[in-house]
Amino acid sequence: MRPLVLTFVLLCVLLGKVSGQESSVISGIVLDDATGEPIAFANVAIAGQVLGTVANVAGEYEFHFPSKFLGDTLVASSIGYHNFSVPIEDIFDRRRYTIRLKQRAYNLDELVVKPEDVVARDILSSALDRVAENYPQEPYLIEGFYREYFRENGVYVGLAEAAVDILDEAAYNLSEEEEEQASVDETIRIKQIRVSDIYNKGNYVLYIALQDALSGDLLKNFAFWKNFFLKDKLTQTSLGEMTFFEDTQVYCVNFSYKKGRKQDLKGKAYIRTDDLAIIHLETTTKSFEREKLIGPATPKETINVVKYKKHNGKYFLNYINSSTTIEPRIEKENYELIFSAELAVNNLQIDDVVPFSPEDRVLESSIFYLPRYQSYDPEFWKDYQLFENSKNYEHIVKDLETHHSLDHQYESHGKLKAAPEDDQEIKQIEKAFLLNKLLNQMYESGKFNGSILVMENQQDLVRLHLGAGQFETNRELNDDSMYHLGDISEQFTAAAIMLLRQDGLLDYDDPIKKYLPKVKYKNVTIRNLLSHCSGLADYTMWGISNDRDFSNASVMRHLRNEQPGLLFTPGRKYEHSNTNYVVLAAIVEILTEQPYLDFVRERIFEPLEMRHCFHISEFPDTLSHLRTMAYSKGASDNYRPIDQGKPSTYGDLHYFCSMKDLVTWEQSFYTEAILEEGSFIQGFRPGKLVAEEKANTGFAWLLKRANGRRVQFARGSEKGFECLLFRDVTEKNTIIILNNTDIAYIREMEKIITDILYADEQKGTKRPGLVKASRSKSEKVNSY
Repeated sequence: MRPLVLTFVLLCVLLGKVSGQESSVISGIVLDDATGEPIAFANVAIAGQVLGTVANVAGEYEFHFPSKFLGDTLVASSIGYHNFSVPIEDIFDRRRYTIRLKQRAYNLDELVVKPEDVVARDILSSALDRVAENYPQEPYLIEGFYREYFRENGVYVGLAEAAVDILDEAAYNLSEEEEEQASVDETIRIKQIRVSDIYNKGNYVLYIALQDALSGDLLKNFAFWKNFFLKDKLTQTSLGEMTFFEDTQVYCVNFSYKKGRKQDLKGKAYIRTDDLAIIHLETTTKSFEREKLIGPATPKETINVVKYKKHNGKYFLNYINSSTTIEPRIEKENYELIFSAELAVNNLQIDDVVPFSPEDRVLESSIFYLPRYQSYDPEFWKDYQLFENSKNYEHIVKDLETHHSLDHQYESHGKLKAAPEDDQEIKQIEKAFLLNKLLNQMYESGKFNGSILVMENQQDLVRLHLGAGQFETNRELNDDSMYHLGDISEQFTAAAIMLLRQDGLLDYDDPIKKYLPKVKYKNVTIRNLLSHCSGLADYTMWGISNDRDFSNASVMRHLRNEQPGLLFTPGRKYEHSNTNYVVLAAIVEILTEQPYLDFVRERIFEPLEMRHCFHISEFPDTLSHLRTMAYSKGASDNYRPIDQGKPSTYGDLHYFCSMKDLVTWEQSFYTEAILEEGSFIQGFRPGKLVAEEKANTGFAWLLKRANGRRVQFARGSEKGFECLLFRDVTEKNTIIILNNTDIAYIREMEKIITDILYADEQKGTKRPGLVKASRSKSEKVNSY
């Protein structure tokens, strides 16, 4: 089936900056003084000038004007109300200014009319006869703003705004033949545009046709109205209540039209009594035709509001508000689509009007497809906050930001409904937005302080640094801020052992007594130490010190002299023990004949250019500003530093590392930058326990499978620091969380991240089955 194609108008209620002039802003709301209710579509302008704006449906206005008019008077008006005026200098320093209009009652004694003059049809006909007198006949140019947004089944899924020039070369001076063709003759030039993503679910394509925005100017078809509607087709007209507008009495003419059982039009025209100019026109058109399945859809209902404003004796288009509802049936699914549009005119040029060059004219094809219209300039839009801050539009913003922020959508010039080849990119943007939003919320609610990285297929989704590394100085976090890794430090020791195996100096199944003959444990192997299956108790359980501080020397001395008993038979089960990695560090020093810290630096950190990774004992003073401190949150919600004591063991704990370097370290396992495939492959395979059961541990990594994915992860915790390093080697996804307070909700954050990262799996999307095939060496490396 061909996709249904729908055109929809681009609209805006805001006012534009006047080119080349310093701009000032007044914003607020227009209210009925008696009821306190907002007055929709009220005029707000500068007295004696063409510059002005129109309030939106919620009565809100935002008026931008050249600063040279700060000494002038602001005026506001609406049909049925007294005019309002106030010196601009009296209100300019207020953040928002509320305009209150007083109702004006109509007094029958003020107007005497003959019976034949009050025939509604005749009043409307006379108004149309005077279009040539009341409306411009020469070319003119208007500066305006458009905004449009649309809903699909109750959810807003698209927005566009633009600052434009509109040139009307024919004005209201068309022949009857031209009028009957009902053509739109205006040309449009875009000055600025910003658009959201358009990501509708239905099988149809939306595009913006700017020319459609002007079709609501029904007086451009006045000959058609007069010759068709007024002669035969208007089924009913009536005169409504008389009212006032700017001290002039106004007729309200109600009219309706029926086209059999297919169409119904109702409306009202507000017509001045002095010159019979139509200043305000409202129409509602309903269609009862069956919706077409393919091709343009028939509107079910269209509501239009059009306003005109007088300047130099003529009435010019001032405002259009339009809403169109269609209910197509597409591939057996019913849709309700509502398009809303506004055009606000804020300036007018009637002299020396020059036609637009061909390069400037907006083409009739969609602006989404043409780079020439992608003119988004954040500086231009800084002053235009009515849409984002309006109570009337809050629900629209909320729907539009379901996937990612409007700022991001504007900057990327919006996207149409994703084509299949773009689907993954769209999903990544949506995931990044949700992650940013939720993780920032956790920081703002006091559940986290630190750095977060989420990568999908080795590409950053989010990289956030939230809070301070040193609260006393309020030093902000960045990619080089260094955190205590806790047990994640073991990974550098495991890599050191794997390098020694690669050098041919040891084997994983060697007993440790081969290298440490004075340590009398016959059945404990290097592999047992690496996978925490040795049975050696954690040195903190031995009582070898009266304080919290241990050293490698004191741990090794106790093992040699006291030979504490094993907790279980080596290889029988997994139980984490810091002692294991202190012993491994001793083996590194014996085989290399150099300090452990020197070996790790020379063989791992320097080749990988990890310049912000140090053991606490050798932390350089020159980088102390990058070292994060740990904090505890007290009852008064104030953070206090946590005493780290004097830790001095290595091999097991106490490395500080930056986010940048930890990513470098984690990504190195997809290459052979440090370790050859044959050296580290066993470190990512679950070992076997004595009972022939698989352990869930590798060499300093915990292992698991999830929905066919191979996952490796490690956690670190040390006196206020909480860290997570997560690798999905099947999808090449990475999660790193580094935190420096004792109130972190790391597990909750991990769940939030994985829920978003693997949302498709949770919705029931099946992963492709793994295919066995021969692979190159590099492909094998990238699978671990």
